[in-house]
Amino acid sequence: MTIKVIVFDLDGTLYEDTHHFEYFAKKLSTRLNNADGFMNQYYEAVEEKHTLKVGTVYDRENDRILIQKEGRVLEAFQWDGTPLLPVEEYYPNAITFDFKTMQSIGDLWGVPIAIGRHFGLSSVEINEAFLETRRYMMSDEFVMSPVRGLANTLEELAKTKKLVLMTNSPQVDSERIVEKLGLKGLFTYAIFEAKKPVKTEERLRTIASHFGVETEEMMSVGDNWINEINPARKLGCSTIFIDVHQIGDARSADMVVHQVSELVTSLQLI
Repeated sequence: MTIKVIVFDLDGTLYEDTHHFEYFAKKLSTRLNNADGFMNQYYEAVEEKHTLKVGTVYDRENDRILIQKEGRVLEAFQWDGTPLLPVEEYYPNAITFDFKTMQSIGDLWGVPIAIGRHFGLSSVEINEAFLETRRYMMSDEFVMSPVRGLANTLEELAKTKKLVLMTNSPQVDSERIVEKLGLKGLFTYAIFEAKKPVKTEERLRTIASHFGVETEEMMSVGDNWINEINPARKLGCSTIFIDVHQIGDARSADMVVHQVSELVTSLQLI
């Protein structure tokens, strides 16, 4: 079926810059007495030397780290990495992601957030640090490197397809980042603070209704499998997964790439 609408995530999908994650982590650490301990665990997680890493799940209520597939917990660990066995006794039922109890670590935003919660930061404190980081990203101090060929490729696609931006980030800073990337004016529809993955399917249906298309005529592009790929596949959308952290395989989406620069080539094939 011909693709008529392409839905793009923003962070980690339309740019490859990552230095803002450390900035965010440091902003969180300033709200703690044990800032050094927080940052040490952050660096361990980023370097995949910690049990918590991209692709895992943080059980906020029990301060545990989980490995799951389609909601079924396969492995569970205490924060220090001690396995919880047998796992079926701890998690007999499928888990769901609701922003309250289970946090999917689908990208590098999730790593400092989970560590912050482990160290006792409140949702208010985490959100304050997040907004400070987004303001930094809007500023001239945050220098971005647009992905070569992406703007031209999107311009060509926009001639025959509707391009949509759907992000969990706020509108003002997201629009500024889009402008910095040279992509202003290419998206005919946008959803900010989308509350993915909880509302991903609902948002995709809204987009389909807005453009008068079937979900099978849409494509979802993103770097967070739980947020952007899995819900879209359930609705029959085509998918491109930017698997930077190599947590999936060739079956994870219709097309799997490992960096945004590879995405450009995939988009040119549509």
